[in-house]
Amino acid sequence: VRLKKDHSQFENWISKSATKGDLPAQIAYAEYLLEKRETDQAQQKAMVQKMVQLFAQAAQDGFAPAQFSLAQCWLQGVGVEQNQEEALKWLDLAAQQGHIEAIFTLALNLPPEHPQHLPLLQLAAQAGHSKAMLCVGMYLQRHDRASEALQWFEKAQASQDPRADYLLAISYRDGLGVEVDAKQAVALFKAASEQGDADAHFALYEAY
Repeated sequence: VRLKKDHSQFENWISKSATKGDLPAQIAYAEYLLEKRETDQAQQKAMVQKMVQLFAQAAQDGFAPAQFSLAQCWLQGVGVEQNQEEALKWLDLAAQQGHIEAIFTLALNLPPEHPQHLPLLQLAAQAGHSKAMLCVGMYLQRHDRASEALQWFEKAQASQDPRADYLLAISYRDGLGVEVDAKQAVALFKAASEQGDADAHFALYEAY
């Protein structure tokens, strides 16, 4: 049976499912409200409050994606007052369940000197999170472990992260963990530039 798109029917059924405690439905309904609030200014405040309530219900039931979304609300002050301590609590709970984005975000919100900062970044990187790979690389580079950093930049490049080309170019230009190779640096700067990296644009200007 082919059904016509009907947002009112969708909202009717998803809200009923969410009200009965279906965790994926609660997340789907909250995300729907998040999108809808941008177009429905009159009911924006009520929709945001309902969205946070849905995230909170699913988060308290132990649903990791909801815990991560609720943490984002606390971090950004969406529907609640900004509270990093509360956000870190929910990020930690989601991270304990292996939620990769929560692990990465938790690491970013810890100071670099925190004993869990690098281990969390490495955990996310090992799980395939390309931004975490870059962060691990930059951390290692700052701590005089440039050859190890280079390996992470190469892994991020293999994951198609455009920023990896720029960081690899810097490594080849400045001889960080590898022999200086100006031609390779320029080639990588060009690759990053073609993907819109503003820093690569400036690096090419300097090179030429």
